Amino acid sequence: MLAEHNAGRGYVRALRSALADLDRGNRSVLPEVERQAEGYVRLLREHMEKENRVLFRIAEDRLTRDVKDCLKAGFERIEAERVGNGRGSGEISREGRSLTWLPPGP
Repeated sequence: MLAEHNAGRGYVRALRSALADLDRGNRSVLPEVERQAEGYVRLLREHMEKENRVLFRIAEDRLTRDVKDCLKAGFERIEAERVGNGRGSGEISREGRSLTWLPPGP
């Protein structure tokens, strides 16, 4: 899964470069923009499916109730502060990168 993160960064770099060329008026890069964007979307969908099917299930099995409650409270706080209550549930776990609310490790 870490390799997928590196691949995603590669798509973003290539997309930024192609979009910069497009901003400079080079319309010949449009197929490259489309190719990079489609590749990135495909990668993200596959990666999130893998997280949902494998990674989150492993975490669910291994995390204690106290840690799960702490995670839930942290996600709810981030949702309230950054997204707005009741909006964006499902995405909040992907947006909420700050782990400062996690309990200290063992």
